Amino acid sequence: MKKLWSVALGLSLLLCGCTPTAREPDQLDLVAVLGVDGGGPVILYGVGRGDTQQPVRAEAQGETFLSARERLPWSGERELALTNVEHLVVGPDADLAAVLYGILEDKELGASAHVWFSAKGAQGLLEGGGDPVGQLELLLRQGVSSPTVIEVLAGLCDHGTALLPRLYWTGEKLQAGEAVLWQQRVELEQSKRMENWGD
Repeated sequence: MKKLWSVALGLSLLLCGCTPTAREPDQLDLVAVLGVDGGGPVILYGVGRGDTQQPVRAEAQGETFLSARERLPWSGERELALTNVEHLVVGPDADLAAVLYGILEDKELGASAHVWFSAKGAQGLLEGGGDPVGQLELLLRQGVSSPTVIEVLAGLCDHGTALLPRLYWTGEKLQAGEAVLWQQRVELEQSKRMENWGD
């Protein structure tokens, strides 16, 4: 009987040691801006704010948007959470439709994030100036209009186009220039996925 108890105790200690430790909120950095360059491979850039309210940056690469997205949370000094992404910045070579579908099908990312365009690529914009998180929030408060993920995808599904505000830096200030007409034909099967998602 003593031997049985010893085995049970040993197993319980072993299992306790194997159980993952839950992350506390103060151990996470929240990503507010997600940047995307490339259509395959895809490079993602996450920008948020850490404990000191200074920009926190991370980068991950994958063959697809989804594979890069899976790696991004573990690419910074601390674990990154993608539940608070408010802005999406895409470069000219991004597969925008694939990115938008990937966001809609993700349990953490939401369809209400604002979509922006950078002619120099997402990396050039997110690493080339001051605080992109605060500057994008300021643009929205100033009345700059930017479509959401679901609005852009609806435009691509309906007529193959979407208007995206073009971003650029002037010193430490982020500016929104004339909107760029993004043209990308969405296949019929993808449009059906869009309809099913909205039901």
